[in-house]
Amino acid sequence: MGWVSLLFTALLVLPLSSSFVQLMRQSQLQLEQQRIERAIAKSLQTETLTIGRDSQLVGVSIDWKKRHR
Repeated sequence: MGWVSLLFTALLVLPLSSSFVQLMRQSQLQLEQQRIERAIAKSLQTETLTIGRDSQLVGVSIDWKKRHR
């Protein structure tokens, strides 16, 4: 009975652990993308030449899934 329980536990743990690792990688990628977006927005706000008075950055949106050729 002990070996059967161990086998079933192993059958559950292996796929669950790989899914957990995949979710962690996705989370890290999203955090890195957000960090880059904030850096770009800050750069646009502080290091670009703007013409006009009281101008401000309305928003920054980056499509990370679009591939350029």
